[in-house]
Amino acid sequence: MAVSVGVLADESRALIAGYLLRITRGWGRVRLKLATSLDGRTAMASGESQWITGPQARADVQRLRAESSVILTGIGTVIADDCALTVRAEQLPLTPEERDRALAHAPLRVLLDSEGRLDQGSQIISDAARTLIFHANDTVPAPFLAAIPTVKTQAVSRGTHGLDLRSILAHLGEEGANEILIEAGATLAAAFIEQNLVDELVIYQAPRLLGSSGKAMLALSFDRLAETPELRLIEVSRVGDDLRIIATPT
Repeated sequence: MAVSVGVLADESRALIAGYLLRITRGWGRVRLKLATSLDGRTAMASGESQWITGPQARADVQRLRAESSVILTGIGTVIADDCALTVRAEQLPLTPEERDRALAHAPLRVLLDSEGRLDQGSQIISDAARTLIFHANDTVPAPFLAAIPTVKTQAVSRGTHGLDLRSILAHLGEEGANEILIEAGATLAAAFIEQNLVDELVIYQAPRLLGSSGKAMLALSFDRLAETPELRLIEVSRVGDDLRIIATPT
Protein backbone atom coordinates (compact mmCIF):
# COMPACT_ATOMS: atom_id res chain seq x y z
CA MET A 1 0.00 0.00 0.00
CA ALA A 2 1.37 3.41 -1.01
CA VAL A 3 1.91 5.93 1.76
CA SER A 4 2.08 9.66 1.08
CA VAL A 5 4.13 11.81 3.45
CA GLY A 6 3.92 15.55 3.93
CA VAL A 7 0.46 16.05 2.46
CA LEU A 8 -0.87 19.52 3.44
CA ALA A 9 2.10 19.93 5.78
CA ASP A 10 2.09 23.73 5.69
CA GLU A 11 -1.66 23.90 6.28
CA SER A 12 -1.35 21.48 9.19
CA ARG A 13 1.46 23.49 10.80
CA ALA A 14 -0.63 26.66 10.47
CA LEU A 15 -3.51 25.01 12.33
CA ILE A 16 -1.30 24.10 15.30
CA ALA A 17 1.12 27.04 15.14
CA GLY A 18 0.52 28.05 18.74
CA TYR A 19 1.08 24.52 20.03
CA LEU A 20 4.32 24.14 18.06
CA LEU A 21 5.64 27.44 19.42
CA ARG A 22 4.78 26.46 22.99
CA ILE A 23 6.59 23.13 22.64
CA THR A 24 9.71 24.64 21.06
CA ARG A 25 10.17 27.90 22.99
CA GLY A 26 8.01 27.61 26.11
CA TRP A 27 4.96 29.75 25.27
CA GLY A 28 2.35 29.85 22.54
CA ARG A 29 1.62 32.25 19.70
CA VAL A 30 1.27 35.85 20.84
CA ARG A 31 -1.19 37.97 18.87
CA LEU A 32 -1.61 41.70 19.45
CA LYS A 33 -5.05 43.04 18.51
CA LEU A 34 -5.41 46.75 17.75
CA ALA A 35 -8.34 48.85 16.54
CA THR A 36 -7.39 52.18 14.97
CA SER A 37 -8.47 54.97 12.71
CA LEU A 38 -6.80 55.54 9.34
CA ASP A 39 -4.41 57.94 11.04
CA GLY A 40 -3.38 55.37 13.65
CA ARG A 41 -5.40 56.64 16.62
CA THR A 42 -7.26 54.42 19.05
CA ALA A 43 -9.32 57.04 20.91
CA MET A 44 -10.03 60.71 21.20
CA ALA A 45 -7.92 62.73 23.64
CA SER A 46 -10.83 62.47 26.11
CA GLY A 47 -10.58 58.66 25.97
CA GLU A 48 -13.77 58.25 23.92
CA SER A 49 -13.38 55.22 21.66
CA GLN A 50 -16.72 53.42 21.27
CA TRP A 51 -17.01 52.56 18.55
CA ILE A 52 -14.17 53.23 16.12
CA THR A 53 -14.76 50.08 14.09
CA GLY A 54 -18.04 48.70 12.78
CA PRO A 55 -20.15 45.72 13.91
CA GLN A 56 -18.58 43.23 11.50
CA ALA A 57 -15.08 44.01 12.76
CA ARG A 58 -16.23 43.74 16.37
CA ALA A 59 -17.79 40.36 15.57
CA ASP A 60 -14.50 39.25 14.05
CA VAL A 61 -12.74 40.21 17.28
CA GLN A 62 -15.14 37.91 19.14
CA ARG A 63 -14.12 35.09 16.78
CA LEU A 64 -10.48 35.88 17.53
CA ARG A 65 -11.19 35.79 21.26
CA ALA A 66 -12.99 32.46 20.94
CA GLU A 67 -9.95 30.98 19.18
CA SER A 68 -7.65 32.09 22.00
CA SER A 69 -6.50 30.28 25.13
CA VAL A 70 -5.80 33.56 26.92
CA ILE A 71 -6.89 37.19 26.60
CA LEU A 72 -4.32 39.44 28.25
CA THR A 73 -4.60 43.08 29.27
CA GLY A 74 -3.14 45.61 31.70
CA ILE A 75 -4.59 47.39 34.69
CA GLY A 76 -4.62 50.73 32.85
CA THR A 77 -7.10 49.39 30.29
CA VAL A 78 -9.28 47.86 33.01
CA ILE A 79 -9.40 51.11 34.99
CA ALA A 80 -10.18 53.15 31.86
CA ASP A 81 -12.73 50.85 30.23
CA ASP A 82 -13.87 48.33 32.89
CA CYS A 83 -13.62 45.66 30.19
CA ALA A 84 -15.00 42.18 30.82
CA LEU A 85 -12.78 40.43 28.21
CA THR A 86 -15.33 37.69 27.65
CA VAL A 87 -16.53 36.11 24.41
CA ARG A 88 -19.87 37.72 23.53
CA ALA A 89 -22.04 34.88 22.25
CA GLU A 90 -24.50 37.14 20.44
CA GLN A 91 -21.69 38.61 18.32
CA LEU A 92 -19.94 35.38 17.34
CA PRO A 93 -20.18 34.84 13.55
CA LEU A 94 -20.69 31.09 14.03
CA THR A 95 -23.40 28.47 13.71
CA PRO A 96 -25.21 27.59 16.97
CA GLU A 97 -23.24 24.33 17.24
CA GLU A 98 -19.90 26.09 16.69
CA ARG A 99 -20.90 28.80 19.16
CA ASP A 100 -21.70 26.24 21.85
CA ARG A 101 -18.31 24.57 21.40
CA ALA A 102 -16.52 27.91 21.57
CA LEU A 103 -18.31 29.02 24.72
CA ALA A 104 -17.66 25.67 26.43
CA HIS A 105 -13.96 26.56 26.56
CA ALA A 106 -13.90 30.25 27.41
CA PRO A 107 -10.43 31.83 27.26
CA LEU A 108 -8.63 32.59 30.49
CA ARG A 109 -8.55 36.32 31.28
CA VAL A 110 -5.10 37.50 32.31
CA LEU A 111 -4.53 40.83 34.01
CA LEU A 112 -1.17 42.48 34.66
CA ASP A 113 -1.57 44.53 37.84
CA SER A 114 1.85 45.07 39.35
CA GLU A 115 0.75 47.34 42.22
CA GLY A 116 -2.60 45.76 43.09
CA ARG A 117 -4.78 48.62 41.82
CA LEU A 118 -7.77 46.50 40.76
CA ASP A 119 -11.16 47.63 42.06
CA GLN A 120 -13.43 45.08 43.71
CA GLY A 121 -16.32 45.79 41.33
CA SER A 122 -14.36 45.34 38.09
CA GLN A 123 -15.98 43.21 35.40
CA ILE A 124 -12.75 41.34 34.70
CA ILE A 125 -13.18 39.40 37.96
CA SER A 126 -16.83 38.50 37.38
CA ASP A 127 -17.71 34.81 37.37
CA ALA A 128 -18.33 34.91 33.60
CA ALA A 129 -14.85 33.38 33.07
CA ARG A 130 -11.68 32.50 34.95
CA THR A 131 -9.14 35.24 35.66
CA LEU A 132 -5.42 35.06 36.47
CA ILE A 133 -3.87 38.21 37.92
CA PHE A 134 -0.11 38.75 37.82
CA HIS A 135 1.32 41.11 40.44
CA ALA A 136 4.83 42.09 41.47
CA ASN A 137 6.53 39.73 43.92
CA ASP A 138 6.94 42.61 46.38
CA THR A 139 3.21 43.47 46.27
CA VAL A 140 0.42 41.79 48.23
CA PRO A 141 -2.78 41.24 46.20
CA ALA A 142 -6.04 42.68 47.53
CA PRO A 143 -7.66 40.41 50.18
CA PHE A 144 -11.04 40.38 48.40
CA LEU A 145 -9.54 38.37 45.53
CA ALA A 146 -9.08 35.31 47.75
CA ALA A 147 -12.85 35.04 48.15
CA ILE A 148 -13.53 34.78 44.40
CA PRO A 149 -13.30 31.12 43.27
CA THR A 150 -12.77 31.98 39.59
CA VAL A 151 -9.77 34.25 40.31
CA LYS A 152 -6.16 33.26 40.98
CA THR A 153 -3.14 35.46 41.60
CA GLN A 154 0.47 34.88 40.68
CA ALA A 155 3.56 36.79 41.82
CA VAL A 156 6.20 37.55 39.19
CA SER A 157 9.44 39.50 39.19
CA ARG A 158 9.65 43.04 37.90
CA GLY A 159 11.20 43.79 34.52
CA THR A 160 12.85 46.92 33.18
CA HIS A 161 9.46 48.59 32.87
CA GLY A 162 6.62 46.91 34.73
CA LEU A 163 6.38 43.17 35.20
CA ASP A 164 8.71 40.64 33.58
CA LEU A 165 6.76 39.82 30.40
CA ARG A 166 8.88 36.79 29.46
CA SER A 167 8.26 35.23 32.86
CA ILE A 168 4.54 35.81 32.41
CA LEU A 169 4.51 34.17 28.98
CA ALA A 170 6.57 31.25 30.29
CA HIS A 171 4.06 30.75 33.11
CA LEU A 172 1.19 30.75 30.61
CA GLY A 173 3.11 28.22 28.54
CA GLU A 174 3.38 25.96 31.56
CA GLU A 175 -0.39 26.26 31.92
CA GLY A 176 -0.81 24.99 28.34
CA ALA A 177 -1.83 28.25 26.64
CA ASN A 178 -1.26 27.87 22.90
CA GLU A 179 -2.91 31.09 21.70
CA ILE A 180 -2.33 34.33 23.63
CA LEU A 181 -4.33 37.38 22.54
CA ILE A 182 -3.24 40.79 23.83
CA GLU A 183 -5.89 43.50 24.06
CA ALA A 184 -4.05 46.25 25.88
CA GLY A 185 -3.32 49.96 25.88
CA ALA A 186 -0.53 51.73 24.03
CA THR A 187 2.09 51.30 26.76
CA LEU A 188 1.74 47.57 27.43
CA ALA A 189 1.27 46.77 23.74
CA ALA A 190 4.46 48.69 22.94
CA ALA A 191 6.35 46.84 25.68
CA PHE A 192 5.54 43.49 24.08
CA ILE A 193 6.71 44.77 20.69
CA GLU A 194 9.89 46.36 22.07
CA GLN A 195 10.83 43.06 23.71
CA ASN A 196 10.18 41.11 20.48
CA LEU A 197 7.40 39.09 22.09
CA VAL A 198 4.68 39.59 19.44
CA ASP A 199 4.33 36.95 16.74
CA GLU A 200 1.43 38.53 14.88
CA LEU A 201 -0.39 41.87 14.80
CA VAL A 202 -4.09 41.92 13.94
CA ILE A 203 -5.09 45.50 13.20
CA TYR A 204 -8.67 46.59 12.50
CA GLN A 205 -8.55 49.95 10.74
CA ALA A 206 -11.67 52.09 10.45
CA PRO A 207 -12.26 54.62 7.63
CA ARG A 208 -12.25 57.67 9.88
CA LEU A 209 -9.75 60.24 11.11
CA LEU A 210 -9.34 61.13 14.80
CA GLY A 211 -6.71 63.84 14.41
CA SER A 212 -3.33 64.57 15.93
CA SER A 213 -4.74 64.96 19.45
CA GLY A 214 -6.10 61.40 19.42
CA LYS A 215 -4.36 58.64 21.34
CA ALA A 216 -1.69 56.75 19.40
CA MET A 217 -2.12 53.00 19.11
CA LEU A 218 1.40 52.31 20.40
CA ALA A 219 3.62 54.23 22.82
CA LEU A 220 6.72 53.82 20.68
CA SER A 221 9.35 56.46 20.06
CA PHE A 222 12.26 56.33 17.62
CA ASP A 223 14.92 58.83 16.61
CA ARG A 224 15.93 57.26 13.32
CA LEU A 225 14.14 55.32 10.61
CA ALA A 226 16.70 52.52 10.96
CA GLU A 227 15.47 51.90 14.51
CA THR A 228 11.88 51.25 13.52
CA PRO A 229 10.65 47.63 13.38
CA GLU A 230 9.74 46.25 9.96
CA LEU A 231 6.63 44.15 9.44
CA ARG A 232 5.60 41.71 6.75
CA LEU A 233 2.00 41.93 5.55
CA ILE A 234 0.29 38.54 5.64
CA GLU A 235 -3.24 39.65 4.83
CA VAL A 236 -5.19 42.82 4.08
CA SER A 237 -8.94 42.27 3.77
CA ARG A 238 -12.28 44.01 4.16
CA VAL A 239 -14.40 43.25 7.23
CA GLY A 240 -17.58 45.23 6.74
CA ASP A 241 -16.51 48.85 6.24
CA ASP A 242 -13.16 48.30 7.97
CA LEU A 243 -9.83 46.81 7.00
CA ARG A 244 -8.26 43.84 8.78
CA ILE A 245 -4.48 43.85 8.51
CA ILE A 246 -2.47 40.86 9.66
CA ALA A 247 1.29 41.41 9.89
CA THR A 248 4.26 39.68 11.43
CA PRO A 249 7.66 41.04 12.50
CA THR A 250 10.39 40.39 9.96
